[in-house]
Amino acid sequence: MVISSDGQYLYLTSSVDKKIFQISTQTGSVTDSISLADSISGIQISPDNSFILADSLGGGNVYKISL
Repeated sequence: MVISSDGQYLYLTSSVDKKIFQISTQTGSVTDSISLADSISGIQISPDNSFILADSLGGGNVYKISL
């Protein structure tokens, strides 16, 4: 899980659902979800909050997801 540099969003992965969830830190509500082809083992957010890099669990794939 990672938090945006402005503190507005938390990004949480679900290996079971193969999704990344965007959660508002103000409300605790899911504001968006991103479906992927693989389960995710880790994520990082760019310093300017413009994209997330997500690496797949055992698949050797890295996804660049624009925000």
